Amino acid sequence: MPEEQRERRLARGEAIEHLAPQDRMRLNLSAQRLAALPPDRKALVRRAFQDLRAVPLEQRETVLNSSRYQGVFSPEERGVLSDFLRVEPYEPAR
Repeated sequence: MPEEQRERRLARGEAIEHLAPQDRMRLNLSAQRLAALPPDRKALVRRAFQDLRAVPLEQRETVLNSSRYQGVFSPEERGVLSDFLRVEPYEPAR
């Protein structure tokens, strides 16, 4: 595994460890919701997740709740994205 990917996984794991138990449970439920989505929606959510990782932490919720994302994603899908982004380190666009 490339060093950069390894570092990102370690940072994500550490962030998850520091979550309160109810937040950890919420993250697990979001993972189940993502897994239950139809393949096309799942792919769309994953692409949005990749894009949103490049958004600075303090701006992610604003972008996620923008009309652009509200027009494409259901509240449940935006909730899944929000939960995952809470533990995802910022990764500047390349």
